[in-house]
Amino acid sequence: MAGHKGRYAPHAVRCSLSLFLVLFFARFLLPGGASAGGEADRVLTDLRKTAWQSYLASPEWVAQYKSDRSVETLSSLIFNRGIHWKVRIRVLQLLGATLNPKGISPLAEMLTDPALNSDCPALKWNSAFALGNFRNNLAASDLLLIALKKEDNTVVREAIIDSLGKIGDAGVVPALLPLLRDTSFAIRLSAIKALGKIGGEEAVSSLRVVLDTEADPYIKYETAALLKRLGAARS
Repeated sequence: MAGHKGRYAPHAVRCSLSLFLVLFFARFLLPGGASAGGEADRVLTDLRKTAWQSYLASPEWVAQYKSDRSVETLSSLIFNRGIHWKVRIRVLQLLGATLNPKGISPLAEMLTDPALNSDCPALKWNSAFALGNFRNNLAASDLLLIALKKEDNTVVREAIIDSLGKIGDAGVVPALLPLLRDTSFAIRLSAIKALGKIGGEEAVSSLRVVLDTEADPYIKYETAALLKRLGAARS
Protein backbone atom coordinates (compact mmCIF):
# COMPACT_ATOMS: atom_id res chain seq x y z
CA MET A 1 0.00 0.00 0.00
CA ALA A 2 2.90 2.28 0.73
CA GLY A 3 3.98 1.93 -2.88
CA HIS A 4 0.55 2.85 -4.09
CA LYS A 5 0.51 5.95 -1.90
CA GLY A 6 3.81 7.05 -3.32
CA ARG A 7 2.64 6.34 -6.82
CA TYR A 8 -0.50 8.50 -6.53
CA ALA A 9 0.95 11.31 -4.41
CA PRO A 10 2.15 13.41 -7.40
CA HIS A 11 -1.33 13.13 -8.95
CA ALA A 12 -2.89 14.37 -5.71
CA VAL A 13 -0.47 17.28 -5.64
CA ARG A 14 -1.31 18.15 -9.24
CA CYS A 15 -5.04 18.04 -8.45
CA SER A 16 -4.56 20.28 -5.43
CA LEU A 17 -2.50 22.71 -7.48
CA SER A 18 -5.12 22.75 -10.24
CA LEU A 19 -7.88 23.42 -7.72
CA PHE A 20 -5.87 26.26 -6.23
CA LEU A 21 -5.36 27.84 -9.65
CA VAL A 22 -9.08 27.54 -10.48
CA LEU A 23 -10.03 29.22 -7.22
CA PHE A 24 -7.37 31.87 -7.71
CA PHE A 25 -8.63 32.85 -11.15
CA ALA A 26 -12.25 32.72 -10.06
CA ARG A 27 -11.55 34.93 -7.07
CA PHE A 28 -9.16 37.46 -8.53
CA LEU A 29 -9.75 37.60 -12.25
CA LEU A 30 -13.27 36.51 -13.16
CA PRO A 31 -16.31 38.82 -12.93
CA GLY A 32 -17.86 38.74 -9.50
CA GLY A 33 -14.63 37.48 -7.95
CA ALA A 34 -12.33 39.25 -5.53
CA SER A 35 -12.01 42.23 -7.84
CA ALA A 36 -15.69 42.84 -7.13
CA GLY A 37 -15.05 42.06 -3.47
CA GLY A 38 -12.15 44.49 -3.49
CA GLU A 39 -14.34 47.17 -4.98
CA ALA A 40 -16.99 46.54 -2.34
CA ASP A 41 -14.39 46.79 0.42
CA ARG A 42 -13.04 50.01 -1.09
CA VAL A 43 -16.37 51.79 -1.32
CA LEU A 44 -17.42 50.67 2.16
CA THR A 45 -14.12 51.87 3.60
CA ASP A 46 -14.66 55.34 2.14
CA LEU A 47 -18.34 55.55 3.09
CA ARG A 48 -17.60 54.54 6.68
CA LYS A 49 -15.20 57.45 7.11
CA THR A 50 -16.19 60.64 8.90
CA ALA A 51 -15.72 62.53 5.62
CA TRP A 52 -18.05 60.24 3.64
CA GLN A 53 -20.07 63.21 2.38
CA SER A 54 -17.01 64.61 0.62
CA TYR A 55 -16.70 61.38 -1.35
CA LEU A 56 -20.32 61.45 -2.49
CA ALA A 57 -19.91 65.12 -3.43
CA SER A 58 -16.91 64.36 -5.65
CA PRO A 59 -17.78 63.70 -9.32
CA GLU A 60 -14.36 62.08 -9.79
CA TRP A 61 -14.92 59.66 -6.91
CA VAL A 62 -18.45 58.80 -8.03
CA ALA A 63 -17.27 58.26 -11.63
CA GLN A 64 -15.29 55.16 -10.69
CA TYR A 65 -18.55 53.37 -9.79
CA LYS A 66 -20.53 54.12 -12.96
CA SER A 67 -19.83 50.87 -14.83
CA ASP A 68 -22.40 48.06 -15.03
CA ARG A 69 -20.13 45.84 -12.95
CA SER A 70 -19.77 48.47 -10.24
CA VAL A 71 -23.54 48.97 -10.17
CA GLU A 72 -23.92 45.23 -9.56
CA THR A 73 -21.51 45.53 -6.65
CA LEU A 74 -23.37 48.50 -5.17
CA SER A 75 -26.70 46.72 -5.61
CA SER A 76 -25.46 43.73 -3.64
CA LEU A 77 -24.33 46.06 -0.85
CA ILE A 78 -27.68 47.82 -0.43
CA PHE A 79 -29.35 44.44 0.08
CA ASN A 80 -26.73 43.25 2.59
CA ARG A 81 -28.29 43.36 6.05
CA GLY A 82 -24.89 42.71 7.60
CA ILE A 83 -23.94 46.29 6.74
CA HIS A 84 -25.08 49.07 9.08
CA TRP A 85 -28.23 50.70 7.71
CA LYS A 86 -26.64 54.15 7.74
CA VAL A 87 -23.85 52.93 5.48
CA ARG A 88 -26.38 51.19 3.21
CA ILE A 89 -28.11 54.55 2.83
CA ARG A 90 -24.83 56.08 1.66
CA VAL A 91 -24.49 53.28 -0.88
CA LEU A 92 -28.05 54.01 -2.03
CA GLN A 93 -27.10 57.63 -2.56
CA LEU A 94 -24.03 56.57 -4.54
CA LEU A 95 -26.08 54.17 -6.67
CA GLY A 96 -28.41 57.02 -7.61
CA ALA A 97 -25.49 59.36 -8.26
CA THR A 98 -23.94 56.98 -10.81
CA LEU A 99 -26.87 57.69 -13.17
CA ASN A 100 -26.42 54.20 -14.60
CA PRO A 101 -29.93 52.99 -15.58
CA LYS A 102 -29.08 49.51 -14.32
CA GLY A 103 -29.33 50.97 -10.83
CA ILE A 104 -33.02 51.79 -11.25
CA SER A 105 -34.36 48.28 -10.67
CA PRO A 106 -32.46 47.59 -7.41
CA LEU A 107 -33.40 51.03 -6.08
CA ALA A 108 -37.07 50.32 -6.83
CA GLU A 109 -36.79 46.91 -5.16
CA MET A 110 -35.36 48.51 -2.04
CA LEU A 111 -38.18 51.04 -2.07
CA THR A 112 -41.05 48.56 -2.42
CA ASP A 113 -39.98 45.18 -1.00
CA PRO A 114 -40.44 44.89 2.80
CA ALA A 115 -38.18 41.83 2.81
CA LEU A 116 -35.34 44.09 1.66
CA ASN A 117 -36.10 47.41 3.37
CA SER A 118 -37.43 45.96 6.66
CA ASP A 119 -40.10 48.68 6.38
CA CYS A 120 -37.43 51.21 7.33
CA PRO A 121 -38.61 54.72 6.28
CA ALA A 122 -35.02 55.95 5.97
CA LEU A 123 -34.06 53.22 3.50
CA LYS A 124 -37.25 53.75 1.51
CA TRP A 125 -36.97 57.55 1.53
CA ASN A 126 -33.40 57.46 0.24
CA SER A 127 -34.30 54.89 -2.41
CA ALA A 128 -37.10 57.13 -3.67
CA PHE A 129 -34.86 60.19 -3.57
CA ALA A 130 -32.10 58.38 -5.51
CA LEU A 131 -34.56 57.43 -8.25
CA GLY A 132 -35.25 61.11 -8.79
CA ASN A 133 -31.74 61.48 -10.23
CA PHE A 134 -32.78 59.64 -13.39
CA ARG A 135 -34.19 62.61 -15.25
CA ASN A 136 -36.51 61.90 -18.18
CA ASN A 137 -36.32 58.16 -17.52
CA LEU A 138 -39.78 56.66 -18.03
CA ALA A 139 -38.84 53.37 -16.35
CA ALA A 140 -37.92 55.24 -13.16
CA SER A 141 -41.16 57.23 -13.15
CA ASP A 142 -43.25 54.10 -13.78
CA LEU A 143 -41.63 52.30 -10.85
CA LEU A 144 -42.14 55.32 -8.60
CA LEU A 145 -45.84 55.39 -9.51
CA ILE A 146 -46.14 51.72 -8.53
CA ALA A 147 -44.42 52.52 -5.22
CA LEU A 148 -46.72 55.49 -4.63
CA LYS A 149 -49.79 53.26 -4.82
CA LYS A 150 -48.36 50.87 -2.23
CA GLU A 151 -46.77 53.30 0.22
CA ASP A 152 -48.67 54.68 3.21
CA ASN A 153 -45.84 56.49 5.02
CA THR A 154 -46.35 60.20 4.40
CA VAL A 155 -42.65 61.08 4.48
CA VAL A 156 -41.79 58.37 1.96
CA ARG A 157 -44.73 59.39 -0.23
CA GLU A 158 -43.39 62.95 -0.22
CA ALA A 159 -40.02 61.68 -1.47
CA ILE A 160 -41.69 59.63 -4.21
CA ILE A 161 -43.75 62.61 -5.38
CA ASP A 162 -40.73 64.90 -5.30
CA SER A 163 -38.75 62.44 -7.43
CA LEU A 164 -41.59 62.17 -9.93
CA GLY A 165 -41.37 65.94 -10.28
CA LYS A 166 -37.59 65.88 -10.75
CA ILE A 167 -37.78 63.17 -13.43
CA GLY A 168 -40.14 65.43 -15.36
CA ASP A 169 -42.30 62.85 -17.11
CA ALA A 170 -45.53 64.58 -18.17
CA GLY A 171 -47.19 61.19 -18.31
CA VAL A 172 -47.41 61.06 -14.50
CA VAL A 173 -49.49 64.25 -14.23
CA PRO A 174 -52.86 62.41 -14.15
CA ALA A 175 -51.63 60.31 -11.23
CA LEU A 176 -50.63 63.44 -9.31
CA LEU A 177 -53.91 65.31 -9.73
CA PRO A 178 -55.89 63.38 -7.06
CA LEU A 179 -53.12 64.23 -4.58
CA LEU A 180 -54.04 67.91 -4.86
CA ARG A 181 -57.11 67.04 -2.78
CA ASP A 182 -55.31 64.82 -0.28
CA THR A 183 -56.11 65.35 3.40
CA SER A 184 -52.40 65.71 4.15
CA PHE A 185 -51.01 69.22 3.80
CA ALA A 186 -47.55 67.74 3.06
CA ILE A 187 -48.83 65.56 0.24
CA ARG A 188 -50.82 68.40 -1.36
CA LEU A 189 -47.79 70.68 -1.22
CA SER A 190 -45.49 67.99 -2.64
CA ALA A 191 -47.92 67.39 -5.50
CA ILE A 192 -48.14 71.04 -6.52
CA LYS A 193 -44.35 71.38 -6.40
CA ALA A 194 -43.98 68.28 -8.56
CA LEU A 195 -46.47 69.66 -11.07
CA GLY A 196 -44.54 72.92 -11.09
CA LYS A 197 -41.35 71.06 -11.99
CA ILE A 198 -43.03 69.04 -14.73
CA GLY A 199 -44.93 71.95 -16.26
CA GLY A 200 -47.05 71.68 -19.38
CA GLU A 201 -50.62 72.67 -20.13
CA GLU A 202 -52.29 70.02 -17.96
CA ALA A 203 -50.13 70.84 -14.96
CA VAL A 204 -50.70 74.57 -15.33
CA SER A 205 -54.45 74.10 -15.65
CA SER A 206 -54.52 71.99 -12.48
CA LEU A 207 -52.43 74.50 -10.55
CA ARG A 208 -54.88 77.26 -11.49
CA VAL A 209 -57.70 75.17 -10.04
CA VAL A 210 -55.69 74.77 -6.83
CA LEU A 211 -55.19 78.54 -6.70
CA ASP A 212 -58.95 79.05 -6.91
CA THR A 213 -60.06 76.30 -4.52
CA GLU A 214 -57.32 75.70 -1.93
CA ALA A 215 -58.11 77.02 1.53
CA ASP A 216 -54.61 76.93 3.01
CA PRO A 217 -52.91 80.32 2.47
CA TYR A 218 -49.39 78.89 2.29
CA ILE A 219 -50.32 76.38 -0.43
CA LYS A 220 -52.11 79.17 -2.33
CA TYR A 221 -48.97 81.30 -2.06
CA GLU A 222 -46.71 78.47 -3.30
CA THR A 223 -49.10 77.72 -6.16
CA ALA A 224 -49.17 81.35 -7.26
CA ALA A 225 -45.37 81.46 -7.16
CA LEU A 226 -45.12 78.29 -9.29
CA LEU A 227 -47.55 79.65 -11.86
CA LYS A 228 -45.57 82.87 -12.06
CA ARG A 229 -42.37 80.88 -12.56
CA LEU A 230 -44.04 78.91 -15.34
CA GLY A 231 -45.13 82.18 -16.96
CA ALA A 232 -48.74 81.23 -16.48
CA ALA A 233 -49.88 83.67 -13.81
CA ARG A 234 -53.19 85.38 -14.42
CA SER A 235 -52.86 89.03 -15.28
